[in-house]
Amino acid sequence: MSGGGPEGPGADDEPGSLAGLRWQQVQQPGFFGYPGGWRDWLARSIAARRLAVSLAVADSVAIAIVVTVIAASVIRGRPAGGVQYLLAPGILLVVAGQVWAVLVITARRPPRTGRRLLAGPNRGRSISEDLISSFGPVDRRVATIVGALCVIGFLSFITAIFFTWQGGPAGPGGGCLYRLEGHGIYTCVSKSAYDLAGAAQQRIAAGPLLFFFAIHLYAALASSKANWPLTVIGVDGSGS
Repeated sequence: MSGGGPEGPGADDEPGSLAGLRWQQVQQPGFFGYPGGWRDWLARSIAARRLAVSLAVADSVAIAIVVTVIAASVIRGRPAGGVQYLLAPGILLVVAGQVWAVLVITARRPPRTGRRLLAGPNRGRSISEDLISSFGPVDRRVATIVGALCVIGFLSFITAIFFTWQGGPAGPGGGCLYRLEGHGIYTCVSKSAYDLAGAAQQRIAAGPLLFFFAIHLYAALASSKANWPLTVIGVDGSGS
């Protein structure tokens, strides 16, 4: 006798199916369609490479400006005009470059592992070797130039400090046309000393900016290559 109720699953239904309906797990698309997640996107996607190239171009322009400011302040012995208007966009570029550099370093670190990222045998030999260990290889000449720029930025900062022992430029007052102010103490100086202190202040700010722009340029260039490897130098020198 046939009933009007719902039929049970047929004997020929496949396991995991219900009344002929098959069920299967939905595949996750990954990050922007890259199954390897954001690391895979960063290393493989055209959009990421274009972003890296854009950062490299911006860093190159910033490096040219900062080097010019440092050289002009040393040669002329006085601060360059209008530099204060470049400080805000320079800081924004440093922040953007730093975020990108951290992403590149993190992407090259094997996930869920306690292995140190910069523990390779070349670690600490030179700035260029450290950059290679951190961000991956680029042309050796580029690595050398970036290392030299880092040294210039560091020296610019250190040497400029000696010209600001008495403070930075302050407005006229107390019968003195040229004054330096440091920790609330005003010192009357000559115009040349006043100009040298102003130029030194610019180099104190420009030195660290040059250092970071150079490192960020390297990170952008290393990550702009097609399918750059997500590897890291291990403790024993082998890739991971």
